[in-house]
Amino acid sequence: MSAAPTQTGAVPSWAGSLPTMFDYSARYCQACGDPLRRKILLGESNERLVCERCGFLVSLGPSVLVLTLIFSQEHILLIKRGTMPYKGKWAPPGGFVETGESLEAAAVREVAEEVGLPLSCEQMIPHAIVSLPRMNQVHMAFLAVVDAPIPLHPSLPEVQDARWFLEQDYPTESMWGPALGFDIGRLFDRVRTGRFEFYQQTEDTLRVITADSCVHYLSKTRR
Repeated sequence: MSAAPTQTGAVPSWAGSLPTMFDYSARYCQACGDPLRRKILLGESNERLVCERCGFLVSLGPSVLVLTLIFSQEHILLIKRGTMPYKGKWAPPGGFVETGESLEAAAVREVAEEVGLPLSCEQMIPHAIVSLPRMNQVHMAFLAVVDAPIPLHPSLPEVQDARWFLEQDYPTESMWGPALGFDIGRLFDRVRTGRFEFYQQTEDTLRVITADSCVHYLSKTRR
């Protein structure tokens, strides 16, 4: 899961295979209508789209995505992706945060859209943050627990299937790339015990922060 850690290195191998994407397709200023120009602003190293008339700046990211790890009675909810990348692979529900939307509201919306499960923002417990500058993305993962594994309604064709999995039935071999190498048993154990853990992944490190503010490095790249 992209917001859950891998133990194969600080920079996930699946991220390195995807190109960095910057959208320079906008041509006119949405504020005043004048043409936009590419410029490197003082103190910055990358080009920005700028309106020389009114000074409007076009944001080039990073894009923000949310994932939700949902548990119920020793089960985890997974969807089978119906779109690329990782079409046909199992993953947690999630997607892009929309304009004017909080992280929690985006997570609630994505779960409802993809599997028809109603959740609230209050149920979203922060679980992990992953910074992926190569993909120009930031992923935020939440953990949610519901009382019973209710029937799911996958939203075709975006979601091919949706199921509740016991730990012993977790589809390790058919999970999407971001989940490769992750110890799912540790996550099930966290839910059983109620302990708090927060995962943080950057280009250089993968670490977990516990409730007593102890930091445990799972991987670290030497420079």
